Amino acid sequence: MLAALKIADFRFLLAGNLISNLGSSLLVVALPFQVFRLTGSTAATGLTLAAESLPALLVGPVAGVFVDRWDRRRLMIATDLLRVVAVAGILLADRPDRLVWLYLALVAENLGGVFFRPAARALVPTVVGTGPELVSANSLVALNNGIVRLVGAPLGGVLLSLFGLPVLVLLDAASYLGSALMVTLTSRRAMPTGVGRIGAVLAELGAGLRFVGRDATLRGLLLVSVTFFTANAVFTALLIPFMTTRFGNHPEVIGYLLSALGVGYLVGAPLAGRLVRRRSARALLVLAQAGVGLCFLALANAPTAAVAVLAGGLAGMPGSLLLVTVQTTSQRATPDSLRGRTGATFFAGDALAALVGALIGTTCGAPARLPLVLTVSAAAILMAAALVPTVLPTRDAASVR
Repeated sequence: MLAALKIADFRFLLAGNLISNLGSSLLVVALPFQVFRLTGSTAATGLTLAAESLPALLVGPVAGVFVDRWDRRRLMIATDLLRVVAVAGILLADRPDRLVWLYLALVAENLGGVFFRPAARALVPTVVGTGPELVSANSLVALNNGIVRLVGAPLGGVLLSLFGLPVLVLLDAASYLGSALMVTLTSRRAMPTGVGRIGAVLAELGAGLRFVGRDATLRGLLLVSVTFFTANAVFTALLIPFMTTRFGNHPEVIGYLLSALGVGYLVGAPLAGRLVRRRSARALLVLAQAGVGLCFLALANAPTAAVAVLAGGLAGMPGSLLLVTVQTTSQRATPDSLRGRTGATFFAGDALAALVGALIGTTCGAPARLPLVLTVSAAAILMAAALVPTVLPTRDAASVR
């Protein structure tokens, strides 16, 4: 699992990923909690997720063309600096009638992420190769995610109670500066050919979409991801209203749940690395989605906050397996010249799923119906697990190019 750490450039990328994600995780509980506290509205709370998803949905596939034709390293640095400015706009949303500034800030921040995330995803195989080190790298990224969930959410809840939202926003902005510094320390690589006129951009966009559509592995992975993340987004949109209305107005409890999820990711990351080397992607995705679905079902019907926290923690292990499997398999199935567009297409699919899930959640999420809506969402994840064998080839993850 630690093999990729021998590569200096990957160590810098991993450190930057940890710093920026840790800063952003401070707001995972704080922002929706602040919106729900100011408005008491599940719809207004769900709009935070919609605002985060909209940029990837609108410009994600096009962004992939630029990721493949611009210097990915420079692009990541520039978008980190953009996000420093964007996240500061949240400070303007200090009362209900000014929440529009929060939504605009989230749109701008995530617009930078639309370019950064596929660039980072495409750069990792370039740095570590597509052999065993790639599985190691993706497992370490999943481990990073576990650390972030373990530390960031409860720390964000504590800092929100002690110092208020502005301190968290400033820390998030500082984390993007730290990420930009880490990327700056990586090695320079040969510049790509650059982006042509609008006609060339559209032609390359079409080539990327056709590649994903024609490759059975990528097509199946995309369908699995969209189906899973749609149901997952319902949980994301309604988790804070659900926990608040069912177990009381205690942001620290939500922090504990997300922290428990982080523990699950920490435990699941090394296990995922071993399984991806030995089992087919199809078998692993069935196992991962079934595990998440069962844990979410328990969470939706938890009689106490402790049971909800335990269910959330257990969900982290299959969740980590799912992310490592999808990312490793899609990276190996794609040549470097198309990895930006492939990654951006997957992120756009995830954004569509998040937006649809948020809309479903906020439309159906009246407080009295929250347990039922979350139960149906968990059942949908279990159904998605059953459909994996019908849409994904039997090729092993290690056999794709």
